[in-house]
Amino acid sequence: APKPEEKTTSLHSAQKEETPDIVLNQTLSVVETVVSFIKTVEMSKYSAFVPSVMDIGTKLKKLIQVVEERIPQLPPDRQTQVQLCHRTLTSDMGKLAEAMQLAMKYQETSVEHEFRRSIQQAAHMLALNTRHLLSTFTEAKKCS
Repeated sequence: APKPEEKTTSLHSAQKEETPDIVLNQTLSVVETVVSFIKTVEMSKYSAFVPSVMDIGTKLKKLIQVVEERIPQLPPDRQTQVQLCHRTLTSDMGKLAEAMQLAMKYQETSVEHEFRRSIQQAAHMLALNTRHLLSTFTEAKKCS
């Protein structure tokens, strides 16, 4: 029978190996949802925006939880980098929600198109920074 410390080591190794896949899968889920949303913003009714943005938020929250659970395994200087990415994503999500609210407020006005475009821009930044979180996390894991 394996000694308890051997079991812990193999469990730690298995968790270390599966972590990038979990983070990758969660990242892809967020990015795919955002990209799909961006493609539909021009033609969608505003009633579709709220559930779409909520879906993005839910998937982003799952990604952040997965990453946050693994931050203690990273070197201290890398932990800070990953946490900064997390804060950026939280801010990006707020900007997306704000852009959506403004677009809904100014629907059927002469500036509606500009507000729809601001939703797309905010969503695009969210997707880019989600990918940045993945690359920052992956690099940090290589250093641990």
